[in-house]
Amino acid sequence: MSFRFRLALSVAVLAFGVGFLVLFGASSQWERAHRREKEAQLRSAARQLVAQLPELLRVPPETRHRRVGELGALMGLRVTLVAADGTVVADSRVPYAHLPLLENHGQRPEVRRALELGEGSAHRRSATTGVFTWYLALRAEEQGQAWVVRVAEEESPPSFPWLWLLPLAAASAGVGWLAQRLLASWQREIYQHLAPWCELPASAETPAVAYEADRRFRKLKEEATRELEACRQALSRVVEGVVLLDREQVVRFANPAALELLGKLPEGEPLWEHCQNPQLLALVGEGLAGAESRHGEVTHQGRTLAVTLTSL
Repeated sequence: MSFRFRLALSVAVLAFGVGFLVLFGASSQWERAHRREKEAQLRSAARQLVAQLPELLRVPPETRHRRVGELGALMGLRVTLVAADGTVVADSRVPYAHLPLLENHGQRPEVRRALELGEGSAHRRSATTGVFTWYLALRAEEQGQAWVVRVAEEESPPSFPWLWLLPLAAASAGVGWLAQRLLASWQREIYQHLAPWCELPASAETPAVAYEADRRFRKLKEEATRELEACRQALSRVVEGVVLLDREQVVRFANPAALELLGKLPEGEPLWEHCQNPQLLALVGEGLAGAESRHGEVTHQGRTLAVTLTSL
């Protein structure tokens, strides 16, 4: 597996992961917004039913059940009237004769919260119909006792938009392909710069080209270091004083003879910080300003020194 393919695959996987997280976050945000909207709709319907509760409680039980069924059909919702002890008094989706067969609703989460807090909501599978349903319940005080008016609307369970994963995967693959093409362009440009330093073909992978160039750089550096050290050793044995300066007059090398004549000259520090001879500094400045060799004599600590400046 080539380096470019591995990188393109990594970019594609990363793009897919980021897209999946964005899609998951958007889906969760949509579900929360949908839940708030649904609860608002059910709350409005439940409040309308609470307003009619006094009238419903004044009629006989069977008539009350029939009217609850009519209200539920009119609203397009399931309407349930629950007593404080959890007994179902009326339900728009259950025949009147079957009401005694319904289990106690006192422990249903939305009913329990309504009795405790005044309002409760839930989105769960109905124990009666087996269908995922939105529930909202409100507590009402009437005839000296608490009642719970609950409205419900059937709805499919929340689901992740899996079909969006197909275009997401295609887009991620496209991003990976673009990354591979871009890397190929960069690799050609890198090879053009490193070609003189390696003998690999243009089709070689970037890591191989970089490794070969680095190997040759290190070899040349080692050779240059050995040659420089040999030069330093040779200059150290020269009886004349030799000082190497850069363009900023920073000392790069001074042999023992130069140190004996001029005193302490630490490498890496400017010449003028340790040599205060105006004649010598002026001559050095003139020599660095021009490309030709210069010769002169200066007096330093009672001795006359012949100075030659040569640009390297």
